[in-house]
Amino acid sequence: MMLTKRVILLTVLFVALRFSGTGAVSLPEGFVVTDYLTGLKDCITLAFSPDGRLFFLEKNTGRVRVVKDGRLLPTPWATLSVDGRGERGLLGIAFDPEFEKNRYVYLYY
Repeated sequence: MMLTKRVILLTVLFVALRFSGTGAVSLPEGFVVTDYLTGLKDCITLAFSPDGRLFFLEKNTGRVRVVKDGRLLPTPWATLSVDGRGERGLLGIAFDPEFEKNRYVYLYY
């Protein structure tokens, strides 16, 4: 659980660095910025499933991609037909509180 919180914090810091415009951010002692995945296109949202996989959404393609054991799986988990113009597209993901039992994943598009 503690590792997941640290990865989420690092992800937030990474996104802040990428979009801050200056690239200069003071990190807390003991933290470093490291690229986890590169070459992502239109990645807009990410969430960790209770089983530890990292799911992320590609806004304009409608693809739900999964990182398992540190590797991007070659086949999208799902692909939705979306209109990615403006504030449209695949925008959100959430795991059902009972995900371990029912395997429900909710997508907002």
